[in-house]
Amino acid sequence: MAQNSPKQSWRQAIVRRYAQPRQTDLVVLRGQRSVTVYGCRRILQYSPERIRLQSGKRIVALDGRDMICTAFSGGSASVKGRIRGVFFLGAEDRKEEKDADV
Repeated sequence: MAQNSPKQSWRQAIVRRYAQPRQTDLVVLRGQRSVTVYGCRRILQYSPERIRLQSGKRIVALDGRDMICTAFSGGSASVKGRIRGVFFLGAEDRKEEKDADV
């Protein structure tokens, strides 16, 4: 495996290594203010407090305040705002959540 050039950041190295076209569920957090989800197929829910993204067979749920989607293309979504939590929901989690909403 080739060494990374001195100018290449660790973030670029991670993205280059794992962000393949069929990538699923790669989430890159930059503090509590920015997150990028790779392998994102579509936006399921969008509000300043909650954003849910379809990623493979899972849903990536972002909870926070003042969140906005700054980019959505090429299988990735970037979100900025006050991010309080990142959750991975599978089929069982979605069923429990749906039952709680009733």
